[in-house]
Amino acid sequence: LAAHKRVSKRPVSSLYRLPLRARPASSRNATAAVPPSSAALCTRRRRDHMAANELTAEERCKKELAGIFDGVDYTAHLPEIQPMPPSFFLYGLPGCGKSYVGKKLAEMGYRFEEGDDWLTGDMRAALSRGEGFTPQQRDAYCERIIERINTINMEEIHGQRRPLAVAQAMFKRKHRRKIHEKCPQISFIQVKCAEDVRLQRLEARTEGIGRELGEKMRADFQEGQDTILRTDCGGLNTRLEALVKLGYLLRGDHLSDADPPLP
Repeated sequence: LAAHKRVSKRPVSSLYRLPLRARPASSRNATAAVPPSSAALCTRRRRDHMAANELTAEERCKKELAGIFDGVDYTAHLPEIQPMPPSFFLYGLPGCGKSYVGKKLAEMGYRFEEGDDWLTGDMRAALSRGEGFTPQQRDAYCERIIERINTINMEEIHGQRRPLAVAQAMFKRKHRRKIHEKCPQISFIQVKCAEDVRLQRLEARTEGIGRELGEKMRADFQEGQDTILRTDCGGLNTRLEALVKLGYLLRGDHLSDADPPLP
């Protein structure tokens, strides 16, 4: 009781000079209960709002440019590019009329290439001796044709954009298949005519494959299941025009299920 009287007689200011343990509990928590000023609270809220809505430079550009280029036609100034007509590989027995058909296609705007112009020296020597080609010669020649077709195709894409017509006997189905795999833009057409007409044409030749060698070669030729174009009947031009129009549907039809199996 005496101690209580001594403390109570001290002035109020002296109470706050006592050690923390001696201070009343209410005085120790007084500072924590003081609310922040209104200015500090506004600053804090404004800072939080800016952080939540802050955009990167890229996002700001996108937002500012959004909708500016809507409805713009970027191809209006470009010339209209028509697709190239289908290219043809004309194959068949010697004397059936492949070169004749190729020249007709050249009159229609095609780039005509005579496949025999790409024969190697040893193949030409074999023909001059009246002999046929070996399997190795045919395989190498097939690779050469593929290379030439792809080279010409690139030239025309960046040049006059003419479709290609190649005339070559191409006796073996495996070689025709390989050419199609490497040159899918090519449509294969088998050119035919009656046998007696073919032999008459070969007999009238003054150079190249004659009748005797042409008869021997028939045994090596493998028929396909491609579109057939006959040269021993009328209306060739009309049928060629129809083939050009339908050419896109002919691509790869020699790979159909109806094609005889490879030997």
